[in-house]
Amino acid sequence: MCYYRKLNMNRPFKLSAGILLTVVMIFTSCASSTSQKAHKGNPSSKFQDDLTSYRPRPFKTEEDTVKTTEVNTEVVKPQNDITAKLDARLDSIAELNKKTTTTQGFRILVYSGNSSEEASKTKVKVYDLLPDVNVYSIYKQPSFRVKVGDYPQRLQAYNALSLLRDAFPNAMIVPDEINIVK
Repeated sequence: MCYYRKLNMNRPFKLSAGILLTVVMIFTSCASSTSQKAHKGNPSSKFQDDLTSYRPRPFKTEEDTVKTTEVNTEVVKPQNDITAKLDARLDSIAELNKKTTTTQGFRILVYSGNSSEEASKTKVKVYDLLPDVNVYSIYKQPSFRVKVGDYPQRLQAYNALSLLRDAFPNAMIVPDEINIVK
């Protein structure tokens, strides 16, 4: 019974707060906004609607040409010219690039086994399917491996793999150090 009385005692307060809030909202919504009317009609207000001075001009006008002719343009000579040092450095990098013959890329592994005869047959079969592709026979004890191509990107290797898939169903793309074609 005591709990019920506490609930009823808070009820008049909630009702009066709700009425007060409703009255305040009605009065604020009916009030006219004098700041907007004063802004539109009063040119001396601190707000400006004209923003043309801040907008970029797409075409040159006569005022722009007059301004540019009045400005004295002097040629500025660099104090610390590094062109010669930069050219020398770029030339040394170019020489290093000429000496580099391999890079990381992808090859297609078509055979891996113990028989050298099978490896050579596989190599001949690959040359029949793709005559203009490099084929590499590699012996790492105890197995022979036959790898095809020098592909810098995996997508190029997938294209060649699709041509070899019928003859070599177990062929797969492996990352390897490839020769740079110059």
